[in-house]
Amino acid sequence: MAQRINPDGLQFQVGQYVEIHGPLNPTLFESALRRAVTEADTLHARFPDIDGGIDGVRDGGIDGGIDGAIDGVPHQVLGPSGDWSLRTLDLSRDPEPRAAAERWMREELRTPMDLAHGPLFSFALIKTATDRFVWYQGYHHIVTDGAGSTLFARRVADLYTAFHKGEPAGESPFSSLAALLDQEAQYRKSEEFERDRRYWLERFASPPQAARLTTEPATEPSDFLRHTTLIAAADANRLKGAARAVRTHWSVVLTAVVAVYLHRLTGTQDVTLGFAVSARKDPISRRTPGTLANIVPLRVELGAATSWTDVLRRLSGEVRKALSHQRYRGEDLARDLHLTGGVPALVGPEVNVMSFDWDLEFGECRATHHNLANGPIPDVSVMAYEQPDGGIRVDLNGNADLYGPQDLADHQRRLSALLAAVVADAGRCVGGAELVSAAERGALLGWGSGGAGTAPGVLTERMAASGAGAVAVRCGEAALSYGELGARSDRLARFLVGCGVGPERLVAVAMSRSVDVVVVLLAVLKAGGAYVPVDPGYPAGRMRFMVEDAGPVLVVASGDVVGRLPSLGVPVVVLDDPETVREVDERPDAALTDADRLAPLRPSHPAYVMYTSGSTGTPKGVVVTHQSLVNTIGWAVETLGARALSHVMMSTSASFDVSAFELFAPLAFGGLVEIVDDAVALVGRLPHRPEASLVSGVPSALVQVAKAIGPRDFPGVVVCAGEALSGPAARAIGDALPGCRVLNAYGPTEATVYATAGWYDGEAEGAAPIGGPIAGMRVYVVDGGLGLVP
Repeated sequence: MAQRINPDGLQFQVGQYVEIHGPLNPTLFESALRRAVTEADTLHARFPDIDGGIDGVRDGGIDGGIDGAIDGVPHQVLGPSGDWSLRTLDLSRDPEPRAAAERWMREELRTPMDLAHGPLFSFALIKTATDRFVWYQGYHHIVTDGAGSTLFARRVADLYTAFHKGEPAGESPFSSLAALLDQEAQYRKSEEFERDRRYWLERFASPPQAARLTTEPATEPSDFLRHTTLIAAADANRLKGAARAVRTHWSVVLTAVVAVYLHRLTGTQDVTLGFAVSARKDPISRRTPGTLANIVPLRVELGAATSWTDVLRRLSGEVRKALSHQRYRGEDLARDLHLTGGVPALVGPEVNVMSFDWDLEFGECRATHHNLANGPIPDVSVMAYEQPDGGIRVDLNGNADLYGPQDLADHQRRLSALLAAVVADAGRCVGGAELVSAAERGALLGWGSGGAGTAPGVLTERMAASGAGAVAVRCGEAALSYGELGARSDRLARFLVGCGVGPERLVAVAMSRSVDVVVVLLAVLKAGGAYVPVDPGYPAGRMRFMVEDAGPVLVVASGDVVGRLPSLGVPVVVLDDPETVREVDERPDAALTDADRLAPLRPSHPAYVMYTSGSTGTPKGVVVTHQSLVNTIGWAVETLGARALSHVMMSTSASFDVSAFELFAPLAFGGLVEIVDDAVALVGRLPHRPEASLVSGVPSALVQVAKAIGPRDFPGVVVCAGEALSGPAARAIGDALPGCRVLNAYGPTEATVYATAGWYDGEAEGAAPIGGPIAGMRVYVVDGGLGLVP
């Protein structure tokens, strides 16, 4: 079907060549080749279009003529081998005859084959020296696989040797294609088929998402690239010794390396690889050229602490079971599991160990086998086979639409490093081996730095010195100018110092959203303390836990909230209590210095303690210092600028760290902070605030807000954080709010609001990029073993 959709596609071409050392007789060779073609039924197969048969061949069944359609379904059909030629080339006078031969063969391999009329093979004999020849073999994968082409090549070698010695060639060792098809039909009706099917369905009752080495969307391969590494005989012997030590084969060690590499680069713990098998378990299939090769899935659980020995034992067991059930087709399993992408949707990289006997002799001429192409490469494929000198050749093949030459070279180098690690010490953890080179490490460390951050300081020193009359904060009808906010927070700060608030001392704040909460937070910071926001909507148990865990010196609450607080065992100051109001008003409104505080305030002192949600367990209090907060605010001022910070809509609860960005960034720049209840309240407020310059929140909520008020011009900034931003979500915001810029920001609470940020460019289909590290931040992508991921 894939060939019919793309008739010029070359992904199903397979090719190899045999280098023949010695004075080969070309005439005898062609005679041997023609006889072998006559004997191999599969090379006579054709696959005509449904609309018609093959010209000049009468209709009938498999054993008569040939019709490409039976009941409207395309079939393979047999007929005469037809006219075909053995092309001969003499490149012996070329300065580099071997290279010239390979160029010719690779170009020939790119010539499409006609499924309907054939031939579905191509042969050439190339002379590269007086005593050296190259036999090129190209096939369409539909007629033979690696094992089948090996059987065919051996028959040609045996026939040539017999002709050369003047001995009888003997009967053909091949079974007929009809026998092969009958055997497959019998298998599909057998208990063995049902047993195989049950095994695979049980093993993949919950199929994992196939992990790949690229994030690019999968494509139908049009071509492939290859990078080859040769393992010397001595190193191959050490590899085989390491395999014997855990009672397995070296191919399992190579497969384990690919699985671990995929785990290390993607973080996937449930790894599924494609494993190429011959699916030849009986005498008929083992002696008949044809396409039986199968890709079965190998599944293994991995973690950074898993030892190589454990991985090898697990995979060795998986391989044994897979080989026992290898006849069940991978494509059948994909259909059983309702995977629309076929086998590539089930497996990631493929491993193909070519354990065929290529020890050929053409009379007195010895021969060396070389692979050129091995069929479709949906993603990447690791192909390996032993060399005559005892070494091992490893080919890393990649879909040319997804990987470039340097990509494959880098992957191959890292795979080799992992292979060396397991051979050296199979007892170590898979997360312990270094993946990146020294050059890559230097580049990654450079990319991971956001550059110099803001100079050390405390937040209160960075507040803008705006005109006293400029509005600083608004909530509903209430508003405070910069002058009022400064005076009120200074008086309250002096009151709090008298209550024992100072550096490295905490104050829990439980208040409704209002301008007063801004006064309290600034006052705590000016006194040198750190605030602990406690949402009054929290259950009593959570509020009690937070206060007991944080150990504040006091709680500041508003009158409308204090009655809802559980018994906390800590002094509570009610901000709007008349006595409190009187005592605060008696304090001077001059700015505080270290002389007024209990101790000098340093950039390393805490500014706030934010409790996580506790979704993965007990909530944890995260301590954020003045310097960390100053750095984030400094980055925001530098990156966003005056326009974006001129009128910020503060919709985030003070119990979430984004609120620190929404509040302190505009105050540091002289902007206005307008407090609303939550993201939903933006729907009613934004249409009446054309001067609004910035909104922030989680993407899912912002998309709904944008759709509810749009389409409406918004020449401001929309900051998305708190969950992954998808390309469609970003575009939905942009479409509803034309003129806006979308900033995708990411960072755990421990990183002080944001660690990375990047402007959305409108191109991402999946998750939008999270950008690069903000100033003063270092960001690295590491695997489960904390190793740098390239």
